[in-house]
Amino acid sequence: MSEPMKRDEWFRVWMPYCLKQFDETKVGKNVWLPLNRHYKPLGQPSGVWVDYNDFASHAIKFSRDPHEIDGVWEDKDPHPNWLYLYSDNSAHRGDYFVRLGRLMTHGKGWK
Repeated sequence: MSEPMKRDEWFRVWMPYCLKQFDETKVGKNVWLPLNRHYKPLGQPSGVWVDYNDFASHAIKFSRDPHEIDGVWEDKDPHPNWLYLYSDNSAHRGDYFVRLGRLMTHGKGWK
């Protein structure tokens, strides 16, 4: 039997760290893939290589540009195709679930 995953690692693998925007010309507007702290789709471990396009069915279609949703993003990345829910500073995780809930009220559902 395998060892249970430690709480910190579970959070890093299963909870959204950031969102990566899909190419609008291929899937439409406001379609974003939630990624874990290892920049993998949720649930994927760090040692596995993935092609984000293979996980398009895991993407979220938002009713509007998620950049415009106030009180969610930890830091506005200079790259417009990435949005972050927290940083490595543990103080930034204090209201993580409040911000995640705020974000999810704007999703139209899974792609």
